[in-house]
Amino acid sequence: MPAKKKYQPVQVALVPEDQTRLSDMAAGRNLTKSEVAREAIRWYLNAYDKLKTEELENKISDRLDKNFERLIAFWVPLRVELGTLYQLTFEATPEDIFEAAVNTTKQRLRKKLAADERKLAGGVKRNIEK
Repeated sequence: MPAKKKYQPVQVALVPEDQTRLSDMAAGRNLTKSEVAREAIRWYLNAYDKLKTEELENKISDRLDKNFERLIAFWVPLRVELGTLYQLTFEATPEDIFEAAVNTTKQRLRKKLAADERKLAGGVKRNIEK
């Protein structure tokens, strides 16, 4: 059984100037014109893949930046309001009752945060897949 060819032929037409440049490059590197052409095509394909990957990464980064900005815009005013409520409640409540209320609130927030993080992760994943 004859051995399978390692390469499959591709025909390319070049203008005379490019043909001369290809011949000169091949001769200067002690390679065939086919070897130089294969190397050039591989280089181009790899560069193209890298460009597509970078475009996707930039798109994802932009979406993450926008989502981060939205989160900050949401959280900053909320933290100010919560700080004010915290201070007012602290001043008006006996210390032991206040600490118990704070601990209960922290437990509830941890549970809610875990659910919110799962929801946010799902949203980020959907944005990335778009």
